[in-house]
Amino acid sequence: MLELLCLPFVRRGMVVANIEYRLAKSAPAPAAVNDVLKAAEWFRDHAAEYKVDRNRIIAVGGSAGGHLALMTAMAPANLGPSIQSAAVIQSAAVIDLFGIADIADQLSGPHQQPYATAWIPDQTDRMELARRLSPITYVRKGLPPILVVHGDADATVPYQQSVTLVKALKDAGDDAELITVPGGRHGFTPAEMDQLWPQIFRWLKKRKIGS
Repeated sequence: MLELLCLPFVRRGMVVANIEYRLAKSAPAPAAVNDVLKAAEWFRDHAAEYKVDRNRIIAVGGSAGGHLALMTAMAPANLGPSIQSAAVIQSAAVIDLFGIADIADQLSGPHQQPYATAWIPDQTDRMELARRLSPITYVRKGLPPILVVHGDADATVPYQQSVTLVKALKDAGDDAELITVPGGRHGFTPAEMDQLWPQIFRWLKKRKIGS
């Protein structure tokens, strides 16, 4: 993450907090979401110590990190039993690189993935938990600006998830944009990222975030 997602922001004079979270082998769902929501809350509460404007904090992540970045911005105050309250977390913007928007879509059917079934193993409330942990569930007017970047040849997280998410956000009246990487797979090459960073920073600048 240091080379991929941290240094490009540091080089532009921005403060970066690189958040860790427990993986499925250590703790299944909703642990990762709880970890990131709690970490985001801590960073917001301590923003002044790092000379950070708490009203201009953005959430950035790729793949599972993209899903978690979306959750920090989209989750309502009450996510239900066993999930950390998100009431104090208000991201100024989100940059989601090929993140999962609909977990249930990856638990069964043609898009099933081992990482999803490991994170939410078979249980009585499995699909309900997947729904509560899916960003697509929380689309509503008033969310912060969201930029989604996804390759249309992604065999791990379906590109259509991002298409559906961005359309739903726009239909709700939110500021949302999708950058499609033609032939892009799950994880971009350095050459692809070289093309994407200028677009990402232009998007942020238009929203008066960064330089």
